[in-house]
Amino acid sequence: MRNCNKNHPERKVLLNHRGGFTLFEAFISMILVGATMVVALPAFKVIGQQRKDIDQRYLVVTAVENLAERIRGESSGKDLSQERLNNYQSALIGELDLNDPQVELSVVNTDDGEVSGVRQVAIKVSWRNIYGKNVDPVTLTLWLYE
Repeated sequence: MRNCNKNHPERKVLLNHRGGFTLFEAFISMILVGATMVVALPAFKVIGQQRKDIDQRYLVVTAVENLAERIRGESSGKDLSQERLNNYQSALIGELDLNDPQVELSVVNTDDGEVSGVRQVAIKVSWRNIYGKNVDPVTLTLWLYE
């Protein structure tokens, strides 16, 4: 027959053993998880916005590079006029999905006596981010030698 003594060591272990959580422990856990979420969600939002800004800048750089190649392929330095650049400018604005885009294309003759027949085409694109602040513009300079 088993010993049913209340002071037996095995009996004390069984009486002190409990399973699960108390209501207080569950409440504290929910408070900690909630505080973590309050801190983490704005950070995730900022990270997502930064990723969108980087993607947008990448698309603008790619579009400007493609425009420079198109200008170089379709025209030489002699026949490049401001009117033709205005056509390129409107096409670039239509291609880009930006907030308040500003595109500047300009031709500069660089006849300085040393090298003749060199023209410089400057392409500059700037826009505003979703907060309404101007971002750093994307600038590309194309040199056309005749």
